[in-house]
Amino acid sequence: YTNIPVINFTKGMLIANDKFWQSEYIASHGYRVPKTVFVSSKDEINASLKEFENYPLIIKNQYGSEGIGVAIVESERSARSVMGSILVNNNGVIVQKYLPVQGGQDLRVYVVGPRAVKGIIRTAAKNDFRANVALGGKKKSFKPDKLLSQMAIDIANLIGLEIATVDFMYHKGKYYFIEINKNPGTKNDIK
Repeated sequence: YTNIPVINFTKGMLIANDKFWQSEYIASHGYRVPKTVFVSSKDEINASLKEFENYPLIIKNQYGSEGIGVAIVESERSARSVMGSILVNNNGVIVQKYLPVQGGQDLRVYVVGPRAVKGIIRTAAKNDFRANVALGGKKKSFKPDKLLSQMAIDIANLIGLEIATVDFMYHKGKYYFIEINKNPGTKNDIK
């Protein structure tokens, strides 16, 4: 209403802000997402853990960035403890199936408008599972293949973001959506 140009639209910003909403939204459009369960109260912990057959599991805060609030748990006892800690702050908990990937790597694709302009392979720091540069991980550039590029563009369009990064895991020969970032840091990555 003020004639100020807007790059990323409100709907996209809202969806991208919520890690569960974005996963559910992307999965509903046919993209692979690790099995995910949302927990909103301590009363739901038992039922949520019964959804998974084995450990480890990934437990995440519903909101957040830079790998903060993301844990890998090796047992039901650890899962209960981590979930309880997150729920104390009235945040939702996301429980996901752990998908092992080579070298603790994920693939980040930068999308600007209708183009995938760059790819970054992020590798977890030693003794960590989170492929996050802010937590000491390493990164290197790569050229995403046509399939990965198109998936990133399509996902950014579905969410409603013109400038975004879309993160994937490559597990057993298939790409899995991890998350979309509405306000990607581009320092030293894109001119």
